[in-house]
Amino acid sequence: MNSPTSAPGGYGRLDRELIIDASLRLASRGSDTEIRFRKLGEELGADPTAVYRHFRNKHALMTALIERLLDDVAASLPPGDDPATFLEVSADLLFDVFLRHPAVGIHLADNRVVGPSELLLAERILHSLESAGLSGQQLIDHYAVYSGFVLPYIANACRVRVATGSEAIGDVAWIAESAEVTAGAHPLLTRYSEQIAEMDFASTYRKGVNVIVRSVLADRSGPAARMDP
Repeated sequence: MNSPTSAPGGYGRLDRELIIDASLRLASRGSDTEIRFRKLGEELGADPTAVYRHFRNKHALMTALIERLLDDVAASLPPGDDPATFLEVSADLLFDVFLRHPAVGIHLADNRVVGPSELLLAERILHSLESAGLSGQQLIDHYAVYSGFVLPYIANACRVRVATGSEAIGDVAWIAESAEVTAGAHPLLTRYSEQIAEMDFASTYRKGVNVIVRSVLADRSGPAARMDP
């Protein structure tokens, strides 16, 4: 009989990394909107209870999965100190990585342990803001706006993708076509209906990041002020 910590499906003895790898495979499949230990056991060819030997609950597993994905993002961050490039590329990487794993991304806004990769990413963001010439409370204000927008937005976009079953969040309209918008009750929504109809969760995210970056560059001071926007 197999040991409860071994996987007969060819994975050998289970460890944290094997479990994380299998969880991310499940999360990348459009049909899996939630990672369940039973399904994870099937993916690993092991008794689901074996997973509990490494992760005491789903919250602990999600924290580890988020850390792994953030580590992937941190490893792909662009070199150099150009703040606009760094902030935009970082936001794009975070969006793309977590939207490929929406069952994990929906937990970005949860109360969880902040791991080394997330701290490294925060450090790099602060460095990019300093490179733009910001300091003191002005720097912290921009950091708060950037970090307070990016991860919560991604978490919500993942939640919308899971709820709608859409393969691409860019296919999901900002305001559903079924919404009852009338000229009498919603004159501005009616006036801007064509532009609003073109909004989706992917393009709106990138426009939001662009607004934040332009605000950073507008507020820069000191030597960095000589950089081109």
